[in-house]
Amino acid sequence: MDGDQAIMIGEGAERGVRERFDIPDFAARLREEFVIAAREMRRPSTLYRPELSIDGDQWMALYGDNIQEGVAGFGDSPEEAYRDFDRVWYEKLPFPNQGPRGDSERAGHNVRTIPGEQLAGRVGALVQDHRPVAQCAAAL
Repeated sequence: MDGDQAIMIGEGAERGVRERFDIPDFAARLREEFVIAAREMRRPSTLYRPELSIDGDQWMALYGDNIQEGVAGFGDSPEEAYRDFDRVWYEKLPFPNQGPRGDSERAGHNVRTIPGEQLAGRVGALVQDHRPVAQCAAAL
């Protein structure tokens, strides 16, 4: 068998395998599964692993010492509690004294500005220590 025949047999075998196992579709499905897994790995409930418990007739996912100082999500199943936790994690805190444009100085708040790099470093260190949210806010 010469080189050309080997190439033809190799191409034929490759084509047969592709047709049999639908490799292009498999690669697309694999990419899609990878994107879904990566998205799941970035969920706050995955990253911070809140404690899961039962509170009354619902499941509760709690990150922190208590509901008032921490972040909590509730649901009829653990998955619903984790989904609610993820939703609550991204909610902004309500500031009742805040002005209509978010002017916290007019509302009597003491405001300090922290450069982005310093803030990112501080937040990263606090998250690695697994501190409750109230302690993180006080430390900044």
